[in-house]
Amino acid sequence: MDYFHLTALFPFERAFQTVTRRADVLLRKMFGCGRREMWILLCITTNGRSQRDVGAYLGLHPNVVVKLLDGMEEEGLLQRRRNREDRRSQSLEATAKGRSTIEKYMAERVGILRELFAPLTDAQISQWRDLSLLIVKGSEQE
Repeated sequence: MDYFHLTALFPFERAFQTVTRRADVLLRKMFGCGRREMWILLCITTNGRSQRDVGAYLGLHPNVVVKLLDGMEEEGLLQRRRNREDRRSQSLEATAKGRSTIEKYMAERVGILRELFAPLTDAQISQWRDLSLLIVKGSEQE
């Protein structure tokens, strides 16, 4: 008997690995940055978050955030600015190149999602997102 495929966790983990690998390859090819860099751009473009807030929101360790931001700053995707009220804090701002990257991503996102989640239908991709959000919201209450 194939016990691995009877669990909910194993297929989910394999699907997650497949989608994240596809995402990093495709996004780097299309935009020159991976999924985590794209998440950061989406965060700061939407809300202008601080460096600490971005890490907490995305669930990334502060050291990982610093490394990602260093690379993004070198690529000209964002800039850090010291917070005048709290000099220990830095706010993040997308550059023109960063904003352009997000605009291109948003224009292409439906096709990107189809490629990342193939062979799922659009309705199944929406269900995946909705179910994932339920799990995330449930974990915030723990």
